[in-house]
Amino acid sequence: MRVARAAGLPSSSRGAMRQEQLLSVVDRDIDIVPGLGAVVLCGGKSSRMGRPKAWLPFGGEPLLARVVRRIGEAASPVVVVAAPDQDLPPLPETVTLVRDAVSGRGPLQGILA
Repeated sequence: MRVARAAGLPSSSRGAMRQEQLLSVVDRDIDIVPGLGAVVLCGGKSSRMGRPKAWLPFGGEPLLARVVRRIGEAASPVVVVAAPDQDLPPLPETVTLVRDAVSGRGPLQGILA
């Protein structure tokens, strides 16, 4: 797990980390970085996941909502790029939502949006 490695946890701990332990590592206070914006690409078919990744529960909230909330603590503005017909969890009003012009063309299409 990249987060475990970045947090300096020993490699033996990485495989055994549970969601609660991971949350304690990543739920640290962050300061806004002046001039830093963020773009979150959230498209994708989620075919291997079996359900939309944006809606996966993580720490009591949908994954996309959590990612946007945490990134918003360090960066502003935050832009979310989604597929044209993608269903998304509620996002803060401060987030700009942009839709791909054409779906199914991968992350480069999302960057182009």
